[in-house]
Amino acid sequence: MKIISTLLFALFVSNALAQATQNKPSQQGGEHRGPPPEALAACKGAKAEKACNFIGGQGETVKGTCWAPDSSKPLACKPAGRPPMQGESKTTK
Repeated sequence: MKIISTLLFALFVSNALAQATQNKPSQQGGEHRGPPPEALAACKGAKAEKACNFIGGQGETVKGTCWAPDSSKPLACKPAGRPPMQGESKTTK
């Protein structure tokens, strides 16, 4: 009986840890919103529609264009081939 109780407890703890990991907010203190810091850095000081690139989260080179949804947001490198984002027309360059 003690073995079964121990196994059930271990299963419960394992399940609780798995759920906590899945629901864990990002290290930035919440759900990730907006471009990654690398995409922002790639367009710092640049103008809209300028070609850009940065190293992605898996070490790959991401090529794109500097873009912002409106003038109140900073430019960030939007990956090429990505679908239009909110505030962007489908016919941009």
